[in-house]
Amino acid sequence: MHPIFKEMREKYDETKSDISLPKYKDISPKFPNMHKAGTWDLIQHDGQHYVIDKARCTDQGLQLINKYGNWVNEFTEDKLSGTRVITPSGLQFLVLLYDKGYVERTQADKGRNLPFTKEQKCDALNTYVKLFNQAYRTAKAQMAERERRKALLENPETITERDFHIPGLISDVFWNIVGPFQGEKTIEIGGLQVTKVVGGMHFSNSGKNYDREVEISYLNKEGEKCLISTSFNRFENNRRNTWAERHENV
Repeated sequence: MHPIFKEMREKYDETKSDISLPKYKDISPKFPNMHKAGTWDLIQHDGQHYVIDKARCTDQGLQLINKYGNWVNEFTEDKLSGTRVITPSGLQFLVLLYDKGYVERTQADKGRNLPFTKEQKCDALNTYVKLFNQAYRTAKAQMAERERRKALLENPETITERDFHIPGLISDVFWNIVGPFQGEKTIEIGGLQVTKVVGGMHFSNSGKNYDREVEISYLNKEGEKCLISTSFNRFENNRRNTWAERHENV
């Protein structure tokens, strides 16, 4: 089997919690008689045969499936999008089934093995590898950024001004040092004075949810105020809050 599969499996194991695997709908057109819709059930049990969309495994293919165990798990769903994706092992098994001629048509030319040329296999592999490597690089970058963020939170004295705009970092530093509060607090981070202002609570009309206006800023070395982040209170103008404000002194 092509050594690229071993390399991709190792990369997948390394980034499993972060990587967005190639989508089934992008790979399936590379295999004869496979349906390209990502919502189609990839594996179905049809009596004594396993069905891969419109293509069906032969008896030899079924024996191979039973030998390798629960390989169906290699065709899974993306954690975020819910779209069907294929792991490197899933692709390897799919190539193996087609390579050995263990896939046949279930409709036209029933019982006749589907052709799988060298060119088709190369096209399928190249497409998958390209998409996989793009996803791997993205996952590695996300993992590195997460580790760096974790290190900065554990050692806030190492934070510099250029780190201030890492999403949520300074807010989390405030939470770790000051805890929850309403009003205005200033602490020193990276040798600079950083201020967080937290407004009062405003509720949704149902009263089940609430929000606050929050602003985080700092004074740079020239004494100028620089905004790090701001979030507006999405419930501020709700009728529940405006009514309460009009009657708070009644």
